[in-house]
Amino acid sequence: MESTTAPLARTAPTHGLAEVLERPGPFLTVVADTEAAIENAAQRAEQRWRALHDEAVAAGTPPAALGAVPALLADAHLQGPALYAVVDAETGEPLLVEHLAAMPETGPFIRRAPLPVVVPLLADRQARLPHVVVRCGREGADVLAVDADGRTEAAAVTD
Repeated sequence: MESTTAPLARTAPTHGLAEVLERPGPFLTVVADTEAAIENAAQRAEQRWRALHDEAVAAGTPPAALGAVPALLADAHLQGPALYAVVDAETGEPLLVEHLAAMPETGPFIRRAPLPVVVPLLADRQARLPHVVVRCGREGADVLAVDADGRTEAAAVTD
């Protein structure tokens, strides 16, 4: 089968990435733990951020680059278990911010590099592709539809 669609476009939504990748680096990529199912979730997210912040400062990241992240974390625990952000490593301007459906296998991290780390974002987006699952047999079929936010709707079809 031939396709004119770029392979990545068929597997994971890439909206917002082109604008970021066209900019000159360096970038600061942040994946922060924002789990909500714990007591004092906002305070704990802030504590975990301080540890990442200290790690980044020790590695030579300019404090200006880190300045915008606390505001992004303020209510992030209400949006999902992990925050993904790409920040301009010189100015601290947030370039791309998303709340992930699950913490990546790499765990929380902060990285300053010429290019942003996009694998955790693409993996999360790919896992959230809308899809339909059909189980069919001679008696009928069970249909399960899942949207990009993980909401499901099921139906049973019989003769």
